[in-house]
Parts: sequence; structure tokens; C-alpha cells
Amino acid sequence: MKNLVTKKNVFIVAVIGLVFSFALDYLRDFGVSYSTYKTFVEPLFFISGALLITVGPLLLVRDEVFSTWLKFAKWWLPLSLVLIILSPTDGSSAFFPALFSKELTSMWMGGLFVAISLLLIGVKSLQLRKKP
Repeated sequence: MKNLVTKKNVFIVAVIGLVFSFALDYLRDFGVSYSTYKTFVEPLFFISGALLITVGPLLLVRDEVFSTWLKFAKWWLPLSLVLIILSPTDGSSAFFPALFSKELTSMWMGGLFVAISLLLIGVKSLQLRKKP
């Protein structure tokens, strides 16, 4: 029980997050409010989806690459959560309509997470491959 953060466990957490967001989306038909949906379900879906897309390549690389990615993810995911929590639910204003909303923030943070993660995984894998 020394190391709980493994490739397998990160994969399991991502799948559970997606399944949970789909379950909550299904409950929307049974009276879950639109505000609750926008506040919790959409950000959970985008972040879990981004995590799942990123974990796929991580399952195929060496542990050194995973530990490098994990250092990045340890500060990126909390930053994403803080920004999503601080974002307004609807994102509308008189001067800048739909400037930022929880949905848009979670989409951007998830997309950037995938792009930076894949770049980091690729660069670190190439560096390790060149080492004797």
C-alpha cells in the first residue's frame, strides 16, 4: 500500500468519473436541476474524459514517464478545479456574453491538460529512448 497512485488506479479513477457523470446526466431527466447539472456534471465529464484520454498512452510508457506526468498532473488538476469552481455557472454578462462559464472553463482546462500531457509524454519518452 506504499504507492496508491499507479497507472492502473489513475485509469480506474478516470473511468469512475466518466461513469458517474453519465449517471448524473441520466438523472437529469428525473428532476436534477439544470444549475446542478452545469455546476457538477459537465466539469466532471470534461475533466474525467481528458484524464482518460491521457491515461491511454501512459499505460504504454515507462514508469519514469508516468512519474514526470504525475508531477505535472498534481498541480494542473487542482488548478483546474479551482478555476472551474470560481467560474460563473452561466457565464453571461452584459458586456462579454459567454466569456467564461463552468462548461467553457472545464473544456479549455481539459483540452489544455490533454495537449500538454501528450506533449510531455512524447518528449519524455523520446528523451528516455535516446539515453543508453
